[in-house]
Amino acid sequence: MNEDFFARYFAALDGETPLTAMEMVDEDAEFAILWAPDEGRDAAHFLGGLPELTKFTEAGDTEGWGHRILASARIGDVELVLGETRTDDGAFIGTFVTAVELDDEGRMKRYIVGRSPGIQFKH
Repeated sequence: MNEDFFARYFAALDGETPLTAMEMVDEDAEFAILWAPDEGRDAAHFLGGLPELTKFTEAGDTEGWGHRILASARIGDVELVLGETRTDDGAFIGTFVTAVELDDEGRMKRYIVGRSPGIQFKH
C-alpha cells in the first residue's frame, strides 16, 4: 500500500465509474456518514454496511464536483483526512473530516465522515 487509501478511494468515487470504489470495501464493513444542513438539504445521517454504502454511492450525484484532500495522517491501520468538496470549476461546497480503519488487505473495515458547508480551512 504505497498510495494512501483515501487518495485511491476518492479517485474512484470521483471518476467515471464510482462503484469501483466498492472494491476497496470489506464485505463486513460498517460506515456512518453525517451531513450538516445546507441550502436545499436537511441534516442527514446514513448508516450501514457494504450493501447500504453501495446504494448510497449509486444514488449519489457525482457529476460536476469532487473530493480534495487538504491533510492526511496514518496511524497504524487508521487513516484520517481533512478535505473539501469542490465543483469542477473550483467553487467550495463543503469541508469534511473522515477516518477509515483498514483490514489486513487494505480495504475499508470501518468508515466515518462528517461534512459541513459552514467552515472552510485556510490552505
